[in-house]
Amino acid sequence: MPGEEKDLLIESTISLLSGSGRVIPFDVSFVCGNYEATGRWSLSTGMTRETFEFGRFDVFPWIRGDDFPWIITSASSWENVSSARSAPIPDKSESILSIYVNNPVADTLSFYVRVSSEPVYDQITFRVDSMVDMQISGDTPWALRKKVLKPGVHLLEWVYSKDVSLSGGMDAAWLDQVTFPDIAFLNADLHIDTVFAPEPSALPGNVTIRGRVINFGRTAITSFPMAYKINDGDLVNETFYRKIDPGDTIDVSFTQRTSLLKDTPYRIYIINRLPEDGYPGNDTAMVSFVLSGTGPEIPEGNVSVHPNPFTESFTLELDYEGRNSATIEIFDPAGRIVMRTSRELSPGMNSITLDCRHLAAGVYSLRLAADGESTTVRIVKQ
Repeated sequence: MPGEEKDLLIESTISLLSGSGRVIPFDVSFVCGNYEATGRWSLSTGMTRETFEFGRFDVFPWIRGDDFPWIITSASSWENVSSARSAPIPDKSESILSIYVNNPVADTLSFYVRVSSEPVYDQITFRVDSMVDMQISGDTPWALRKKVLKPGVHLLEWVYSKDVSLSGGMDAAWLDQVTFPDIAFLNADLHIDTVFAPEPSALPGNVTIRGRVINFGRTAITSFPMAYKINDGDLVNETFYRKIDPGDTIDVSFTQRTSLLKDTPYRIYIINRLPEDGYPGNDTAMVSFVLSGTGPEIPEGNVSVHPNPFTESFTLELDYEGRNSATIEIFDPAGRIVMRTSRELSPGMNSITLDCRHLAAGVYSLRLAADGESTTVRIVKQ
């Protein structure tokens, strides 16, 4: 009937191979008797683009100002039918539309914007994390704007504002086709930012593994499981009970300490093991280093190992002054401690026999530490 409106439902299937954030254009022709209308529309795969075609602001987590909230209108749009429009406002006022995004990697935000206002004095301002990124004023037609967002949680704001007097044009701003980064609305994303190398002055037998993490998710985290690994060694797991609000950064220290050898290459990995984490690409960080300057050494001539190579056991001889407890550790090529024992030392020559039948054939490092002094000897089992 004349003046009657009809909603047409057209079903389509999008291939899983299309990925997220892909824009698919399509042409539509409506034919009714002697009348015909054509147009080009498009849709975006995944939840990455706001078109305002649903006529509401809850498709994405938009935040509208309480005093002068933005509205959805069909009076003007860049594409399709609808767009968002700033509210009618008096002088010395502003209408704000904002949203939080959290992208784990650097990516691009794009949107189309139109302004019709008093030149210079009334304008739309786009802000990122409360910092002005661009301002547009006067009678400006629809135009594409882009902004590269660094990894992290960001507050995006579109603010239409007026000065103390006068108006111009339609006194409004419009927003349409907001394309967010492909990954921008993760509920949980714990980013492992940094693994700290041990300080040069750190005691090699008592090293704390430390790192820095950032909450890139949209919700606060109150506990999170993590692990560290040295070279190709086993994982050391620990759950941290600390609150991290979205966008916040904290430093963590693992309770279980480790022993390292001087002048030996190391790679320390810290791994996020949060089950609900939505982006695995930033779950691991690594630092590589060689620990040096570890303090006074036991003179090389005071220590000997025989036989070396050995088959089942060997004797460690140490010429030592004083009485102290010594710690003896054997490391495999991956830096893992495969044997640890303690012995009491007395003044003079000390002979310590170590049974190593449980070790596989290979090259190992033996570290002896006593009273803040240490030495390392390379040993070979046949």
